[in-house]
Amino acid sequence: MKPYFIDLREKIVSAIENGESSFRKTAQRFSVSKSYVPLIEAVGAKILYMSPYSPEFNPIEHWWSQLKAFLRQFSPTTPKRVDMLIKIAMNLMNPSHLRNWFAHCCYCAS
Repeated sequence: MKPYFIDLREKIVSAIENGESSFRKTAQRFSVSKSYVPLIEAVGAKILYMSPYSPEFNPIEHWWSQLKAFLRQFSPTTPKRVDMLIKIAMNLMNPSHLRNWFAHCCYCAS
């Protein structure tokens, strides 16, 4: 067994012994550790499967989308001009934009 997997197994066992009762794995990484499912479940812990990354549920992606659209309107040709336009875009953003991006991504925005 490779050292990485031995270390991972020791971390899982240690976490379970210290009271962890659930483990989260993204879809991309789960295939690496399928052999650990029986080890985790044998001691009463469970694995929570997480959906793959989706930019629709990440508020920063909405900011980047608007920033890129803003920059395209002016077609800056120099780094100095890009910096200036980013500063302007930052000043145009207000708290309601942030609340809306978080709310759209299903985060509590109150």
